[in-house]
Parts: sequence; structure tokens; C-alpha cells
Amino acid sequence: MGDREPEPVGSPRLEIQEHLEFQRKSWIAERIGWVFLWLVSAAGLAGVFGQGPLAQTEAGEAGGLRVQYERFLQTDASSELRIHLPPSDGAEQSLTVGWDYMREMEIQKATPLPLRMEAAAGSVRFVFAVASGEAARVGVRLRPQKPGRYRGFVESGGERVEVSQFCYP
Repeated sequence: MGDREPEPVGSPRLEIQEHLEFQRKSWIAERIGWVFLWLVSAAGLAGVFGQGPLAQTEAGEAGGLRVQYERFLQTDASSELRIHLPPSDGAEQSLTVGWDYMREMEIQKATPLPLRMEAAAGSVRFVFAVASGEAARVGVRLRPQKPGRYRGFVESGGERVEVSQFCYP
């Protein structure tokens, strides 16, 4: 009998094995998962996956050639380049877009309609009718054909603006 107390009737003795190392690793993995989810949520709110402050950008200078565009695209979803052309001297103004950029994009619509489109060395040239001495605005609706990085340029009146976008699947 000794100094040991008798066990109560109906209450089995619990034999729990502790795996402290496994619990510690599990806790670390859980915390890493939480941090990852917070980072993905913050990126989404910032505009990395769609609308938000990081989603839109502008390249170029005020009063000159400016291009507004979305940094992040989705495959088979339309996007628009909004291009502000500098004032012209004549009744026509041309806009050149790099071929490396355009070959992976489907041109859906250009507003206003160009008078003509021409293939040039390494680029596509759009020619628009404009009032002499006035700046013009052009919208080109594009749709990326595959995921990946898209880099190119837009050129008009001797000014050149670089465009860089990333397309998600």
C-alpha cells in the first residue's frame, strides 16, 4: 500500500506522449503561414492583383508624351494604354509602339480610330488625325495572350516612354 493513493473508480489513467520538438516545428510553420497570408492580403489591397494604388502607373513628362497603364494584367483580360501625345505641327500625328511589346498583345480597339497603321522596323506605327498645335489623347485597348513580363516602348514626336507590365495566368 505505501504512499500511493488509490485511483478513482471509472477514471482511466491518461497516457499522453509529448512531442515537444514536433509541437515547436508545427508552431513555427503555423506562424510562417499566417505571415504569408498577411503578406498576400496586403499585396492584394495594394493593387498587385488588380485595383489599388500600385496597380496604375504613369510614365513620361507633363506637357510631353505620357502613358498611363496598368502594371499588372491577367491573361485574356483587356487593358488600356492611355496615351497623351504632345502638341503637333501638322494635321497628322504618329504614335509608335515597340513590336516586342505588341507581338504578344491582341489589339482590340484604338480610340480615336487611326487613319492608318504601318509596320516599321521593330515597331507598329499608328497615324492619327489631329488639330494642328493641339495635344491629343489616344486609348489603345489590348489583351495579353500569355502570362509573363511585357516590356516595350511608346514613341511620338521624338519622345520615348518605356512601358513595363506583368501578366498573371
